[in-house]
Amino acid sequence: MNSLILKIEYLLLIFIALFFQSCDIIKDHNFNKKIEIVENVTTFEQDSINSIKRFEIGLEKALLKSNANFDKNKYFEEYDELIDSIPFRVEINLDYHFVNSEPHLIIKQFNPSDISITIFSKDKGKFNKRFSEKQWSLSHEQDYIKDVNGDGIKDFINVHYSPSGCCLRYLNKVYLFDNSLKLFSENIEFMNPTFSPTEKIIRGICYGHSGETELYKYKWNNKQVDTLEYISYQKNENEVKTGKFVVSKKQFIEENSDIIKIINQLPKEYYQINDIDWFIGF
Repeated sequence: MNSLILKIEYLLLIFIALFFQSCDIIKDHNFNKKIEIVENVTTFEQDSINSIKRFEIGLEKALLKSNANFDKNKYFEEYDELIDSIPFRVEINLDYHFVNSEPHLIIKQFNPSDISITIFSKDKGKFNKRFSEKQWSLSHEQDYIKDVNGDGIKDFINVHYSPSGCCLRYLNKVYLFDNSLKLFSENIEFMNPTFSPTEKIIRGICYGHSGETELYKYKWNNKQVDTLEYISYQKNENEVKTGKFVVSKKQFIEENSDIIKIINQLPKEYYQINDIDWFIGF
């Protein structure tokens, strides 16, 4: 009997020892996992810092070339280089981009993952930074210069197209140029816009599925934007289109007071919108 009790106690001791050992293994595993996560975050942050530094190095080199041509009002150069073994394409463009009275320097840097755009004014005997933006290469659709608000001064527009999403998504980030201050405004975002500077109007397509989304119409109020109306398909209680259109104050109609009127046809002015077929539906 005593021997049986001793055996049971022995087995119990072995079980307890194995239990605590397994707990230590789990703790070690979790500890190592935490270390790995922290190291990954640190690596990601370091990569971001390194990327910024590379663009700064590239910008300094481009500015040296630009300063060597400071006496010119028009100058263009494009070249390739390696920075920390990363291939870069650099574009230097000095011209009367925004106003006829003063040239501006635009330096663009492209690498496999990112794009950097920096704009300088040329005044007081040097190039002064007025704008800078860095973005993911996969989302950069294009950038262009155009007077979008009808004030006679050209503005900078950066177009993003996200690699993920269900629907038409040309996001235009507009930076209005103020020549008196020699500064660009904070970005004003428009989804799928068509600008009509002579009317000071922006018409466009909201984000949404083809044949189901809304149209919008905005108007420039100096450097601000006022909403004029939204247009959507009218639907009956069964969510079936009636063939008519709802003109409303809001994109998402919450109550009848949001509705301005019901119309039988889409106004002709909206057919000038780029990609209007997306609204109409295929």
